Amino acid sequence: MTRSKLWGGAPRFRWFCAVAVMSVGCDQMRERVNISPTEDVELLVLRVSNGSIEVTQGDKVQVDLVMRAPAGVVEHDFQIEQGGLTVSAMCTTPVFCAVDAVVQVPVNVDVRVEMDHGEVWATGIHDMNVILREGVADLDVSGNLTAQVGRGLVRAIANEGQLVRIAVADGDIDLRVPQGVWSTDVVAAEQETVGVTVNHRAMGRLELVAPSGRVRIQPDSERQRDSGVARLP
Repeated sequence: MTRSKLWGGAPRFRWFCAVAVMSVGCDQMRERVNISPTEDVELLVLRVSNGSIEVTQGDKVQVDLVMRAPAGVVEHDFQIEQGGLTVSAMCTTPVFCAVDAVVQVPVNVDVRVEMDHGEVWATGIHDMNVILREGVADLDVSGNLTAQVGRGLVRAIANEGQLVRIAVADGDIDLRVPQGVWSTDVVAAEQETVGVTVNHRAMGRLELVAPSGRVRIQPDSERQRDSGVARLP
């Protein structure tokens, strides 16, 4: 598994969905589900209660779920409507239940992740929205990024001209951006900014909130281009 450094008459859709189940002892089951829609998908929404999610760029939309729980504990479903694919895998009990998801999407597919507890990794994705109650999010996206974490840590890498909105109620934010001019709005108990010039006219905007933690912004050595300054009338 490669991790990032840091979804009239109803149309009928064609799917490939494979399911495999094997026992791992003591009433524990490991169920594998592969979801590969053949229709066009513009938005993937993934809802998981506990576990880990990894999202990377691929040639087509593919969702692989591994559910580790007693039989019948995980309720999972998927549906597609108007170009949006929604996949859910929710534990009915938090005891001995976890879902691991490995996801691939083309660069033109936006992703939304909703998770109670666990870890989210993403790299090579365009626009992304993450809602995580508790855990760690490690995100490297090429488009706009929104992340809301109740308790935990967000590490992210931004591209020039992006809109980045990250809020961590209890925890820290560690952000790397191309060195240059950025519009910033930071609320934090502690703030550290290195290699970034603040200008409200910059096209790249960082909105970062960590009221009880630390926000650190530093330059990404691999992305040294200026984020640019908007031309005002």
